[in-house]
Amino acid sequence: MKGFLVVGLLTAAVIPAGAAGSISHKIPPGTRAALQEGLDFLEAIKGGPVPESALHRRFFGGPVSGGTYVAFVDRGLKEYIEFDDPRPGEIAAVYWGSGKVSITSSFEKLELVKRAAVLIHEAYHGQEDDMEHVRCPKHFVDDEGRPIVSDATGEPIAEKYACDEDADKAYAHGYVFLMNLAMNCSNCSEEVRSRALYWAKRSYHRVINEDARRFLKQDSADEGR
Repeated sequence: MKGFLVVGLLTAAVIPAGAAGSISHKIPPGTRAALQEGLDFLEAIKGGPVPESALHRRFFGGPVSGGTYVAFVDRGLKEYIEFDDPRPGEIAAVYWGSGKVSITSSFEKLELVKRAAVLIHEAYHGQEDDMEHVRCPKHFVDDEGRPIVSDATGEPIAEKYACDEDADKAYAHGYVFLMNLAMNCSNCSEEVRSRALYWAKRSYHRVINEDARRFLKQDSADEGR
C-alpha cells in the first residue's frame, strides 16, 4: 500500500513480535493475533530440493527459508502500530523513513498466505523508502478478461494507484516470494502452495509493464526447470 510521511507520532506501548520488530498494544487483539500468525508463518517456512530462483536470491539474499524472510522483514519493519484513520480497504502502510508500519483491521480478514505476502510487500517499502505505486490502466483485466480488484474490498482498481511498472518493486517482491513458496516450500501443505500460486498470479497482474512481466515469468520458469 502507499506509504505516508507522518510527523510527531506518539510512542505506543509495545510487545515483542515473532521477528525483531515490536507490536503495539493499541492494535486491536484480533488484528494483533493475525499479525503474529503472519510473522510466525514466515519464520516457520522451510525450503525444499528445488533451488530458489535468481530473483529470489537477488531480492531476499538467501534460500527459501524462515530465516531469509524474517531477516528481510526485519530490515524494513521495526515497529507495528495501529492505524487510526484508514481509507476504505487499506490493509497496511509504511511511514517513510521510520521503520513503522500501520496495520488495519482489514489485515485480519486476509488468509494466512496473503498476510505473509503483505508483510513482504510492506518490508520492501520500509527498507527501500520507495512508497509510491503507479496508476493502474483504465482497462485493467486479468487473463480471462475479468476486472482486477482490490484484495481487501473486491472493488475494481482500474485507474487507482495500486500498480508497479518495474520488475523489482513491491509487487514483484510479492510475486517472487509467492512463486518460490508455491514451488519450493517443503513444510507447506498442498493447500498453502496452491493459495501461494493464486496470490502470486494476482501480484503478477499488478506489474503492468509487459517487459517486466516477461522478466518475472522467466524467473519462475527457470526456477521450475
